[in-house]
Amino acid sequence: MTKGAAILLATATFSLAFGTASAEDKKTRYLLEGISTPAVYAALMKSPEDRSINAKVLMEAAGCELIDYYLGVNNYKNYIIFDCGEETNLSALQILIFGSGGVSSGTATELRTAAQMAEDAEAAAKLAGSYNVPE
Repeated sequence: MTKGAAILLATATFSLAFGTASAEDKKTRYLLEGISTPAVYAALMKSPEDRSINAKVLMEAAGCELIDYYLGVNNYKNYIIFDCGEETNLSALQILIFGSGGVSSGTATELRTAAQMAEDAEAAAKLAGSYNVPE
């Protein structure tokens, strides 16, 4: 693994769920929030670079599309928004990111549109009769 790849791997943490970003494209949109280790920031001070370029390369190699990449001010978090198709092996991406050792903590959130949530609510209503809360 190259030094550049290792630094990128430290920029996000993955704990991925599955879903659908839209009915038309069958893609899932995720928001990754990760906290990089101090070693990552030290490496970036020595060799400053735009990490979104490397993030785009990694996402494309995984079969995903990078939508946007942000860095939080005063919270040390990286925010990466990307879409993946159903055929993407997200476990491989997760193992690669965690295995880099450059991430101290993080989360991933599947993002759903309001229209998708309405569809989800309809599906939940159909299931409602099959579930009982313990009394």
